[in-house]
Amino acid sequence: MTQPTNCFDPPRHPKAAIRDYFDHAAGGYLQAYAAGAQTTRSQIFLERRRLVLDCLQEPLGRALDIGSGPGAFAQALLDRGCEVWMVDLSVEMVRVGRDQLRGAPLATQLHCQVADIETLPFGDGVFETVLCIGVLQYLVRLDAALREMSRVTRPGGQVIISFPNGASPLNKLHQAAVRSLRKSREVLGYLGITVRPNASRLTFRDDIPNRSFRRHDVQAMAKQAGLMVQWGVNVGVHFPFAVPGLHGPIRMWDRLANRAFQRGWLKSWGQESPEVSFMGIITA
Repeated sequence: MTQPTNCFDPPRHPKAAIRDYFDHAAGGYLQAYAAGAQTTRSQIFLERRRLVLDCLQEPLGRALDIGSGPGAFAQALLDRGCEVWMVDLSVEMVRVGRDQLRGAPLATQLHCQVADIETLPFGDGVFETVLCIGVLQYLVRLDAALREMSRVTRPGGQVIISFPNGASPLNKLHQAAVRSLRKSREVLGYLGITVRPNASRLTFRDDIPNRSFRRHDVQAMAKQAGLMVQWGVNVGVHFPFAVPGLHGPIRMWDRLANRAFQRGWLKSWGQESPEVSFMGIITA
C-alpha cells in the first residue's frame, strides 16, 4: 500500500537529522508546555495533551511514552498511578524531561532513556498503555513503528497515537503553499539566487520527513500490525501557516473557529501545528 505523503518523501529515514533538530528544539518544546504560555503553538500542544489524557481508559498500568519530548505527559501519568517510561530519539529531550521531573513526587516511578521507535528496547507485552504523540509524521516506515507498538503492548492494552490528517482541507492548503514556495526557490536557484530557509522550520527541511496520512491508510497498517482501531477524535481548527500582513485576521479565525466548531463537520478538519491532524486511538 502506498502511503500518502506531504509535499516531499525522502528515500530514507534521516535519524541523525531528526535527533539533531529535536536536540536543538528541546527548550522551545519545554516552553510551549509551560504554564501560562499564550502562543498558538502552546494552545495546540496543551489542547492535544488534554485530549490524550481524557482519552485514556483505566486501568493505565505501566505506561510508555514514545517521543516523549520534555515529558509533557509524565507527571499526569504518574499522578494517575502509572509507572512511566519516557523514551525519545533525542538525547537532549530525554535530559530535559528527566531534569524537569527530578525530585518530583513519585519520580522513583519514572524511567527515561534514549530509544528508537523502530527497535524499542523492551520485551513483548510489557505495557498496558502506550502513547505516541506528534511522532509518526517524521517516520518513513510507519508500519515498523506500529508493529513495535503492538509488540510491546499487552493484549487488551491501549495505544494512543496522533498524526497529521491528510484528508483535511486546511492541510491540503498548507501543502499547496509549501509546494509553491519550494517551486519559487527552485526558480530562484536557476537564476543563481540561493535561498536558505530557516532550519528551525520543519516544513522546508529536505532531510526530515514531515508527512500526513489518511485515517483509512493508518487503520489498515494498524490492523496488519495486530492492532484494532477503536475510535478517534480530531484536534482544533487553527489556520496552518502565517501570512504577512494578515496576522490579526488569522488570529481572529483561530479564536472563532475553536470556539464555534467544537462539534460538527468542521471539527473533522483538526490540527496539529503546522499540519492538520487526526488523533487515532488504537487498542491492542
